[in-house]
Amino acid sequence: MKTRLLVTMFILSGPFANAQTPPEGKPAVTPATEKPVAPPDAPMTDDWKAGTVTFGAQQTDSSSISSKFMEYREVPNGVVAPQFRFQGKKNALRYDFIGENITQTDQRFRMRLGNETWRVEGDYNRIPHNFGNGGHTLLEETSEGVWQISDTLQRSFQNTLESTVPKSAINFPFLLALVSPSLAAANTVDVKLTRERGNLTFISKPSSPIELKVIYSRERRTGSRAASGTSFGFGNVVELPEPLHYLTQDFGVEGQYDSQRVVVRLGAHVNQFSNRIQSLTFDNPFRVTDSTDPSSYLAPGSASTGGAATGRIALPPDNEAVIGNVSVMFKLRDRTRLSIDGSVARSTQNKSPFLAYSTNTAITTPLAASNVSTLPAQRLDGKADVRSLNVYFTSQPVPNLSLTARAQVYDFANHTPRITFPGYARFDGPWIDIARISVPYGYKSGRLDATAGYRFGDLSVEAGLKRVTMDRTFRETESTTENGVSLAASLRRSDWLVVRASYEKAKRDFDGLDIEKSEDASFVTPGAAANIFAIPSTTLQTTGQSLCAAGTVCNLRFDQSKKDIDRVGAHVAISPNDKVTLSAGYLRTKDNYKESRFGLISAQFDNISFDVDLAASEKVNAYAFYSREKVADFQVGRQSGATPSNNPIDDWTSTVGDKTDSLGLGADLILVPDKWFVTLAGQYQKVDGNNTLFSAAGSAASLARSGIGGVQSLPLYDDTRIASLSAEARYQFTPEWTFSFGAILEDYSIKDLASTGLTNYVPASFFLAANDGDYTAKTAYVRFTYHF
Repeated sequence: MKTRLLVTMFILSGPFANAQTPPEGKPAVTPATEKPVAPPDAPMTDDWKAGTVTFGAQQTDSSSISSKFMEYREVPNGVVAPQFRFQGKKNALRYDFIGENITQTDQRFRMRLGNETWRVEGDYNRIPHNFGNGGHTLLEETSEGVWQISDTLQRSFQNTLESTVPKSAINFPFLLALVSPSLAAANTVDVKLTRERGNLTFISKPSSPIELKVIYSRERRTGSRAASGTSFGFGNVVELPEPLHYLTQDFGVEGQYDSQRVVVRLGAHVNQFSNRIQSLTFDNPFRVTDSTDPSSYLAPGSASTGGAATGRIALPPDNEAVIGNVSVMFKLRDRTRLSIDGSVARSTQNKSPFLAYSTNTAITTPLAASNVSTLPAQRLDGKADVRSLNVYFTSQPVPNLSLTARAQVYDFANHTPRITFPGYARFDGPWIDIARISVPYGYKSGRLDATAGYRFGDLSVEAGLKRVTMDRTFRETESTTENGVSLAASLRRSDWLVVRASYEKAKRDFDGLDIEKSEDASFVTPGAAANIFAIPSTTLQTTGQSLCAAGTVCNLRFDQSKKDIDRVGAHVAISPNDKVTLSAGYLRTKDNYKESRFGLISAQFDNISFDVDLAASEKVNAYAFYSREKVADFQVGRQSGATPSNNPIDDWTSTVGDKTDSLGLGADLILVPDKWFVTLAGQYQKVDGNNTLFSAAGSAASLARSGIGGVQSLPLYDDTRIASLSAEARYQFTPEWTFSFGAILEDYSIKDLASTGLTNYVPASFFLAANDGDYTAKTAYVRFTYHF
């Protein structure tokens, strides 16, 4: 029912869609236009043509400039052309051309052209991503990937900081007063990008069992997204739009041989990623000249006012992959199928040069940190081989008995050489003389599933086993193994009742533990552990007790630690007559890391749903649905300084709980047969999130926040609400022409302490504070559709 509601809303509103759920693409054209519109009695040997064209006008009014309203769509004002389709057959040639949102930034075009022996298929899809409108920054983009600030303003800020005595006066109120006048006149920027996805496929069938394909696809992204890593230290984060201008292309050749007993598929692809912008360069608002001192990564503040005048971070580098695959399916007796799929790939990344250690010309160790010639290597020379194998077997050797088995192996072998660096520049401030070495992580995973089912009349039962393994390199454990069992039963009584229930239980364990690898892998000369997850389990706390209970390894990360998994599900569908269908479902998944002391301790997901479909008469169809989802997790951490704390009072906990209620309903009405039609739809969704934080009085976390009342929970934690209503009336005044008019109302709000009320400057950080918050939007439209 949920899918039906969303599709109905899209038909009504064109580009409208749920603003909270980013679509992978855009919904397809309306189901009616997907069907051939040739006269049903036309012989396939006859030529024919048909089509539809829709055009009209609409007016939209929104209460704010929030980007959320048009996050993945365009809602235009004025003339609109939501859809066209032309299809037909001329001699032996068939054609089909479809266009959607033709005049908009979220437009899509599709085509198919060919005959019985060949065809060409194409698809072009333009998808906007609007992340935030009206952000403010002191910097401006002077060229692709370069953001600068006025030298005069930089020098003014630097002189003020350097002349301030005592340095302890440089605190947040001081800095806020310093930058506020400039922020009031700051540049305005929208954070948004456009994805242009296209593919073209040529398909040839030279003979009945053989099919050949030549495929080309590409995706181009331009624009920006919120950047991470644009920081000059813990006291000077500068949020900026990360520039995007890259192209992903795939060239492929595929072949298939399909006979009565065997199907063989072969393929080869070359995938290339090229990024026109290799780095992001950005100015430091508080410095116009480079300087360095041991505490410059804490600037600006009482410890230092030094640092680099400019920062730089690397953006995704150029890379490519060559992939080959083969697939064979055997059609055997007794409804038996055996499928074997295999692929090999070589991924490389060696075209993009490394950046220098730092932009800071004041750092003279080693030689000159800003000189790329001092690097131990100029490029990564990255290589990785990927091999995968999938085997699937299904059979019904005797009546009522079904058997299935599946085996999967995936091997990511990273052959990238390790590179040793003599040290690094911390936030482009001071040089840290600690040698580090790169860590080319790799892994190999395997999965084996086997199930058997038997049918006893209306009752079917099924039992299964699974085993999942993971071998890792440069991780704390050499391998993890997960074993599980599953049971399921379903009851089907004629056409009026279907009941299904399932249960799964699994356990995960690890082998080959070396706990210090969690930190040692990237250090040439490891020192004392500086991470709670890297402390050996023999470490004693201040109480004299072991950090972990006897016989356990409590500080192992959650992706490798012991885990208990429980999943239970049930679904029932009832159709007491041909007019009413009722269904309900329940699902629970719970992961319990029962021997863990720190990190993720437990996670749980619950979902309950109800659906009603009512065909009251030939003129009235209605539906409704409701679902509640609950997500909860519990984490434990320990607040530490430069060295890990061994005091249990420094433990803190986080209990996150999200509840999501979704409600929808709709109706399709025929007021006058073949003349007047009405469609109504509505949806409401509310997310209530909470993060309950706890830290004991006197703990490091509580003392650090004593000035603001200690550690406090977050009741406003991704609390969102969206409601939408739509109505459309259609009048078919001739067989060729349809007139429609409608209206849509959307209302969205969000309350989250991490974003609600965010300003451009907060302690230690410049933020864009772009608008992606509340909005109320109303749209009215009229449309004409011509069928021919």
